[in-house]
Amino acid sequence: MALAGTLMQTGHQEEAEPLLGRSLAIRVKAIGRDHPDVSAVLNSLALLYKSDGRAALVAPRQLRPSNRQSAEGAFDPEAVLRHCSQ
Repeated sequence: MALAGTLMQTGHQEEAEPLLGRSLAIRVKAIGRDHPDVSAVLNSLALLYKSDGRAALVAPRQLRPSNRQSAEGAFDPEAVLRHCSQ
């Protein structure tokens, strides 16, 4: 995830997105969707989408809370993975 952060900071968002998507997939599989490290990757993806002007498109449809989540409104990592693989 460090490389993706560096790419984002240097204006290479298009190169950072697949790395963040892969990082998210690995973390969800290895440690589970509710682990705080998964939230860190989701936050990085949200920052990337915001910087690209895509937050309005992604948040309402792709990042909505899953039915399994608590009422806290956490995002669904699997929905983000589906979006990253498009």
